[in-house]
Amino acid sequence: MRITEYHPSFASELSAVYLESRTSTFTWLNSSDFKFSDFEKDTEGETILLAVLDEKAIGFISIWEPDKFVHHLYVSTEYLGKGVGSLLLSSAQSLYGKLSLKCLVKNQKAIRFYELRGFTKKSKHRDSTGEYYLMEMSTLD
Repeated sequence: MRITEYHPSFASELSAVYLESRTSTFTWLNSSDFKFSDFEKDTEGETILLAVLDEKAIGFISIWEPDKFVHHLYVSTEYLGKGVGSLLLSSAQSLYGKLSLKCLVKNQKAIRFYELRGFTKKSKHRDSTGEYYLMEMSTLD
């Protein structure tokens, strides 16, 4: 597996990963609103790193650079728990240093994932998708 910068040739694969991951993760949201085209719209203007295995995109992280903010981190359900998300996150950390993100309160698996990698909950807010934590890295490894 390798981590590389985004190239448009991977847009279709990443669109599929994004749609599949959100549909299987956010079961409390109305997934009929999720569309294949959301990936390109939702990551516009962001820096994207992707995990590639056998020339197939299996996950990505997108960063809003001005704030060093992780906007998206998604891995194909087939590769969950195999270190892909950790590798993407550590690659982003090596480029940007201390990162922040928001994580929905109901997404307990993701909260645990981030906490195990040095993120702490800084504040709690609400938006149209529900309650979320603003999380920041507490230390750099």
